[in-house]
Amino acid sequence: MDELRNKFKKDWFHSYNMIFEQKISIYAKMIYLFLCRCADGNEQSFPSRQTISLKCGMSVRSVDGALNELENIKLIKKEKRLSKSGGQTSNLYTIFDEPFTNNVDVEALSITPPVQEVHPPRAGGAPEVILNEVQPIEVQSSQVSQVSKTSLDEKNGQDKTDKTRQTIEWYTALIKKNINFNDFALVHPNDLKIIEEFIGVILDVLLSRSSTIRIDKEDKEIELVKSVLLKLDYATVEHVLYQFQKITTHISKKKQYILTMLYNSKMEFSSHYTNAVKSDFAAGLI
Repeated sequence: MDELRNKFKKDWFHSYNMIFEQKISIYAKMIYLFLCRCADGNEQSFPSRQTISLKCGMSVRSVDGALNELENIKLIKKEKRLSKSGGQTSNLYTIFDEPFTNNVDVEALSITPPVQEVHPPRAGGAPEVILNEVQPIEVQSSQVSQVSKTSLDEKNGQDKTDKTRQTIEWYTALIKKNINFNDFALVHPNDLKIIEEFIGVILDVLLSRSSTIRIDKEDKEIELVKSVLLKLDYATVEHVLYQFQKITTHISKKKQYILTMLYNSKMEFSSHYTNAVKSDFAAGLI
């Protein structure tokens, strides 16, 4: 593997196109690229988890999950390092240019639906079927009008149902795209039920026809709240997830509580990591 960091120019680095073909989260791909950026001539780097968190714009917990993804497919090897005093310092990461793959032949399976066996009637053995004469039924014009009106009402009702379902599906897909739901499935597979609850709360607001909505004992313009919720991303929702999991007391109005957390998450997330970086910097961790 060629040397990743150019010795003469420090404003660029080498990486590998194969990283974009891997079925891993975008956070794992980001961290792989960052480790390549930090690598020395031996394809090794040792940034702290806090530094990776700061530079890649994700929580330390997301960093740990993404690093595990990279380890699982053998794109990196993680080793613990100790300081001269014996305390643990940042890990050493060795970077590889190809993932580990198991050479297992997977046999494609095709499922053929059962074919119903049909037997034609025997030439001389089929019983004779006699059809009774069908008598015409008199239908009053008022009955026809009533049937037509009922059919039209049912069709309109079905159209509204279909349109509502399509709207819900469209908004659900949009929310999942905004928060990178597939990455939650990879990094937080045990927390998907909570994430689905978050999505349900957001969806209720987006489908609301009210002009205002109450958040934290204050009535806010519904369009403003919708705008804020549509700007939520993976990092902010993950921050809400962590804060929600810390709650040990019973929540009487759960949906209202979640909505307030989601609405305030952008501001709290920014403040949280600003304070965290200041603390780590003061402690000499970054």
